[in-house]
Amino acid sequence: MGLRDGMDDLVEFEVNGTSVATGFAFSPSWTQVGTFAVAARVTSVGYDATTVWTIHVVPRAWPLGATFFPEANPIVLMPGATQGFVAFVNDSASPVEIQWRLDGASVGQTSNYTFIAPAAQGDHMLSCTVTDGADVFSRSWNISVRKAPLEPGALPAHQLLVSFGPGGDIVIRLNESVTFTANVTEPALPPLTYKWQIYGGLNGTTNGGTFVVRGTVPGQYAVWVTVQNQTGIETHLWNLTVLPQGSDPSTNNPAVTNQELSTATAYAMFGLLLAAVAGAVALVFGMLYLGERRRRSEREL
Repeated sequence: MGLRDGMDDLVEFEVNGTSVATGFAFSPSWTQVGTFAVAARVTSVGYDATTVWTIHVVPRAWPLGATFFPEANPIVLMPGATQGFVAFVNDSASPVEIQWRLDGASVGQTSNYTFIAPAAQGDHMLSCTVTDGADVFSRSWNISVRKAPLEPGALPAHQLLVSFGPGGDIVIRLNESVTFTANVTEPALPPLTYKWQIYGGLNGTTNGGTFVVRGTVPGQYAVWVTVQNQTGIETHLWNLTVLPQGSDPSTNNPAVTNQELSTATAYAMFGLLLAAVAGAVALVFGMLYLGERRRRSEREL
């Protein structure tokens, strides 16, 4: 190939015989499976040379994958409380779209969404859809916003200072037990009353500020407590998940499975392969260009 000073040198790229680009670089995006002949044709006055590469585009070896947090459903919240939701997508090789909808209305397009419980009691439907155009994953949650179940009559205005345990929502296996506690941390006039309730079923054993629940049936439950005396009141809510026998109770940070690890490794190797191919193509074009310049200089000498 020869490139000459003062002449209009031209590099034209073709794919399967069709011209697709001109210049000294060509970075295609392969969206179809098949075999393609990529040709780089260098022309100038009195000179014409072509280099051809064969590109094999194969179907991707892994499908789209998505997991969602939290696993609990339904979820019960008090007015003003917040709950985070996350869509974990394990396929970064393809463009992925995420759509969150609350009661049918679009509310987000990122991997996470935070629900803030309104002041009014009511039921809401939150859904998340993840797609790359070929595969679709979706999940929905029923969210119930409920005020604390209080005794009828006038309510005290003072908020009691109470320490509640355990912190956060609870996940246990079938037939395991969990102990909930409510400890008043301020001097409070007696008598103090503790009203414990379970939303969704199950039974518990109460002893003042202690409540023991045994997960006899798999499912999702809400545990309430109301602490009250003549001058103050405080309430608290836990979401309780009882998993079937043999299930993993860790839901906040799901363990990485061997399949997910293999998929992540495949993504990394695929990314390195793409980077290597791109670097090789750029190197070839650079060598062709320098070679033409060198041969031109030799002829002129």
